[in-house]
Amino acid sequence: MIVEIISTGNELLMGEVTNTNSTWLARILTDLGFEVRRITIVGDDLLEIASSIKEALVRGASVIILTGGLGPTPDDLTARALSLALNRRLELNEEALSMVARECGKRGVELNQWRRKMAYMPKGSRPLPNPLGMAPAIMIETDGRFLFALPGVPKEAYAIFKGSVLPILRKLSAKIGLKVRKSRYLIAGIREADIAPLLLELRKQVPELYVKTRVTARGIELLIQWRSSKVTSDVEYMVKDLLEKLKQKGVLIKELYQ
Repeated sequence: MIVEIISTGNELLMGEVTNTNSTWLARILTDLGFEVRRITIVGDDLLEIASSIKEALVRGASVIILTGGLGPTPDDLTARALSLALNRRLELNEEALSMVARECGKRGVELNQWRRKMAYMPKGSRPLPNPLGMAPAIMIETDGRFLFALPGVPKEAYAIFKGSVLPILRKLSAKIGLKVRKSRYLIAGIREADIAPLLLELRKQVPELYVKTRVTARGIELLIQWRSSKVTSDVEYMVKDLLEKLKQKGVLIKELYQ
C-alpha cells in the first residue's frame, strides 16, 4: 500500500525549519508495512499544494498525509487545497467548530473569524481532535483512499497521529497482511565497495529485499529489510549465509537491532 507525505510551508523550503515530521512519519509508516513512495515539500501556495495532492492520487497513493497549513493565518492553505484538489466544497464543520470553541474557552480567547477559519474543511471531512493545540486535524476517505492533514507543529502532529491516525493505519496494515522485518548490523574491517558483490548476490536471490549500507564513524551499518510474503526463515537463512561469508573475510559483525 503506497503512502505519500506532503509537507507544506515556505519555512521548510527556506531552511528556517527542519522537516522532522516527515522523518518520524516515514519511520512509523514503514514499520507498519506501508511503502512510503514519495515525500514532497511545497511552499505556501494554494495551487501548488492542490497540485501535489492531485499528483499523489494519480500516482496511486492509498494514503496521503499532509503536515502544516491548518492554522488561522492567511498563509494556512491546506484545507482550501484539499477542497480544490478533491472538488469538494469548503464548509464550516460544526464538530470542528466545537473543538475550536472549546479550546478558546480554555484559553480565555475570543472565537473570532480567524479562529473560526480552522473549522472550515472540505465537505465530508472528519475532524480529528488536537490534544495539544487549537487546530483540529482533517481526515477524508474517498474511493477507498485516506487523506490526513496534520498541523505543522511537530508535538501537535505527533499527538494527533498517535491518538487518532495510528489506530486507523494499524487496521489498514492488518488488511495488507505483510509485516516489515528488518535486521541491522555494524560491520568493521572491510570497505564498503568490497561488500557490494555479496549484497548484489543477495539481491539477485531475493529481489524484494532492501539492502543498504551506510558509512558511519563506528564502521559500516548494514540494513536488510523486507516487505514480502516469502517465508521469513528462508530470508533469514540467506542473511545468515551472507554474514558467514563476511566473517570468513575477517570482518567483525555486531547486530544492532531488528
